[in-house]
Amino acid sequence: MPITLTKETIDNYEREIEERYKRDKEGIQALRELFARLETGKHASGATPPPVKRVTGRRQTLASKIEEICSGYKTEEWTTRRMLEHLRSIEFPMKKGKTNNALSTAMANLAKQGKLGIIRRGIGNRGHIYRWQGDAQQPQETSPTADAKDQAAAAEPAQPADGPQQEAAG
Repeated sequence: MPITLTKETIDNYEREIEERYKRDKEGIQALRELFARLETGKHASGATPPPVKRVTGRRQTLASKIEEICSGYKTEEWTTRRMLEHLRSIEFPMKKGKTNNALSTAMANLAKQGKLGIIRRGIGNRGHIYRWQGDAQQPQETSPTADAKDQAAAAEPAQPADGPQQEAAG
């Protein structure tokens, strides 16, 4: 498609260039005024100062992030492995190595504070299963919703077996 130049096309093009030049000159002038105000420390009335980058002195701790996650998912059951997967999925910054130890320590401390309840105690290579308990006054080892089988299993080690009693009596 050939381009045809007419006097009207050239006039329109010239007008567009002049308008763009005028906007550019206004923008440059506004930048000069802004820098002059910043150098003197004076802001014109009604002018908005540049945004201040908020820097918090502390990063969120692992324990506070676990608490935040568990309180957001109150009915979920958490193991250290599942928590680690979730923290990785939300790209929570964690130091390399010993992450399992740090997670299990943080979750155990939250359980001692009564914020997490231990639904099932871990045995061997199976870790504890935790659930959010909130800000309870006393830490609970089992939640009220845990089934009777888990509660009975947790109580069994405290009860002596029948065999040793008979030997001691005889």
